Amino acid sequence: MFDSVVISGGENPADWADTFLVDLQKGFSEIGLEAVHLRQKDKTHHLLGTVGRELYARGKSFFLFDINAKTQILTRPGTGPLPRFSLMVDHPASHAHVAAFDGRNLLGVIDRSHLGGVSFSPARRVFVPHGGPLNAAEPGGGERPVDVVFSGNIGAETDRPPDALIGGSPEVGAIAAAAVARSLDGGTESSRALEQALADKGFGAGALGADGYAMLLGFVSGYSQSVMRERVLNRLRGLRVCVVGSVCDRLARQLPEGFEIVKPAEFTDVRTIYAKSKICLNISHKFTDGSHERIWYGMASGCAVLTNSTPYLREYFTDDQSILYYQGCDLDLEKICSVIRSGRTGEIARAAWPVYRANHTWVQRAQIIAETMNQAWPGARHALGTIFS
Repeated sequence: MFDSVVISGGENPADWADTFLVDLQKGFSEIGLEAVHLRQKDKTHHLLGTVGRELYARGKSFFLFDINAKTQILTRPGTGPLPRFSLMVDHPASHAHVAAFDGRNLLGVIDRSHLGGVSFSPARRVFVPHGGPLNAAEPGGGERPVDVVFSGNIGAETDRPPDALIGGSPEVGAIAAAAVARSLDGGTESSRALEQALADKGFGAGALGADGYAMLLGFVSGYSQSVMRERVLNRLRGLRVCVVGSVCDRLARQLPEGFEIVKPAEFTDVRTIYAKSKICLNISHKFTDGSHERIWYGMASGCAVLTNSTPYLREYFTDDQSILYYQGCDLDLEKICSVIRSGRTGEIARAAWPVYRANHTWVQRAQIIAETMNQAWPGARHALGTIFS
């Protein structure tokens, strides 16, 4: 069994993915694993060999954890793979490099719809949604002058049709446009929308290869999500809204009165604004059966969460009681305003908090990861020995 984990991340304080690893490290520690957190700019961890040898020499059985399988591992020829769990915060097929992974590597997916579908990699997929911090106590109310906060970037040139942006042949443009239409109008998860658009043209995903499919999926999901974010935000007229992130100039000029755009220097800036907000808005159109860190960090900050509804979330939270749901971009603005005016945002936040704390912190996610790795690598110590002895 594993008794330790090496967490590989970057050192950008404004990158939520680099920053939540601190909370995940605490989660691993809570379940009894020694957790070492490596931070490097390029995620080519030369330190990994040194740390690995030290842990192995101490009799430790450890695995590597990283985000989107970006850590480059250099091992001697003839050695086995390093036990590894990579949390894919996008669809795995949008990262072509995982095609080279060993079948014993595990990919965590944050959306259940990503468990199946297109795959160019033998690595097994496991559902591990985003998590949130383990608060010591229920967040207090406090002064919350912001009605709605949304953290995220909107950078696509969505004023132009997708086939005018994608480049390549007219056929590629037509496939991209059809996939975007399925995603936006039909609510289809992006990778499935792309599969269907390809099939309509008589192609399978394999015709594009891992690199071609990854490029096209990244475009479809990015374009669709930017359009959906723009549509949703434009419906929040008459409210005090804070958008924390990078917003393209065109949209910044068009946002309704009362909107403020903040570019955070660190992820802690985002959490500070959450703590001053009544509602935390989640717009993660490309995740149709999972969750996003905005939901959990919003709940941990005492916000009522307003999010697109997914089957996974509905297993835990009830609309208008412990959460606020919307479908597509169909926000009921009057309902949202009524909740704010009546002061019910605090009531909804308090109802959600115990459910969140019992089921959705990084402690629960760390437990899933550790249990899955123990099942997949019964001979972990021997595998480490081929690399570090």
